[in-house]
Amino acid sequence: MSRALAACRKELAETRAVLEDLMEERAGLLVLGEFDTRNFSFRVVAPTRELCRVAMREAWVRHARQTGADTDYFNTDDDDMNFTDLRLGAVYRDGREI
Repeated sequence: MSRALAACRKELAETRAVLEDLMEERAGLLVLGEFDTRNFSFRVVAPTRELCRVAMREAWVRHARQTGADTDYFNTDDDDMNFTDLRLGAVYRDGREI
């Protein structure tokens, strides 16, 4: 086996180990992202906050096209979103797990 191939396999194994650790750490966890305007409430569920932001941005652009709103009103850098970490199968009352 060539050195390049061996190095590639080693890097792939290390990357796979990091991803498996992350998946195990996040197993059963989701993030609820919320964004409210005067007229609309938006909700998104994703595995991470960053994916919530990206999905919300994409949805906001579609919403803006439908309604004539400013496409730049929602920006993924804004702190306008609220986030709640959720566990699959957990029950929440008033935003807190019981």
